[in-house]
Amino acid sequence: MLIPPDPPLQDDVILLRPPEPEDAAALLPVRSEEDTRRWMLWDDEPPPDDDEILANIERARQSWAEGTWAVFVITLEGEVVGGANLGFYGHDIAEGSYFLTRAARGKGYATRALRLLARWAFEENGIERLELRVDPRNEASIRLAERVGFTREGIERASRRATDGSRFDSVVFSLLPGELA
Repeated sequence: MLIPPDPPLQDDVILLRPPEPEDAAALLPVRSEEDTRRWMLWDDEPPPDDDEILANIERARQSWAEGTWAVFVITLEGEVVGGANLGFYGHDIAEGSYFLTRAARGKGYATRALRLLARWAFEENGIERLELRVDPRNEASIRLAERVGFTREGIERASRRATDGSRFDSVVFSLLPGELA
C-alpha cells in the first residue's frame, strides 16, 4: 500500500495531492484538451465525460491502495491545473508522467511538479531510479526533463503504440538520487 504524503507535496507555488471526486469538474476540461490527450496517449478513447472522470478518480484511489501508482492533481491557488503521476515498478524504479491545462503551460508548474515528485520518490519511497519516456516530437517535455536534471539515455525504439496502432520511439531519461537540479 502506498500512503499519500501528509501534508501534500508542495512548494511556494503549487500543491500536489491525490484527486478527490470534487475535482471532477475541474479535471474534465484538462483531460479533454486535444494536445493533452495526444501526448498522454488518451486520444484513442472517446473524450471523457463526468462518469469517466469519476471512474478515473476511483482507479487512482485503487492504485494508491495497491501501491502501483501515485496519482496527484496539480493545484495552483486551490485550482486544479493538471496532474502528475508516478508508476512504481520492480527494482526500486518509478516512472513519472504529467500533464497541464494549456493555460498553465510554460510557467514552470510542470518543472515544479516533477521536482516535488522526484524528491518524494527518492526520500520517502526509496526509489533508486526515476524514469521519463518522452515522444521525440514533444520538445517541451524534453526541455523539462533536462531542466530537472534528468540524463538523456537514448532512444527506446518502437516502445509505445500510438492511437492509430503504429509504434513510435521514446526518448528515455533517468534521474538518480542526488542528481535533482
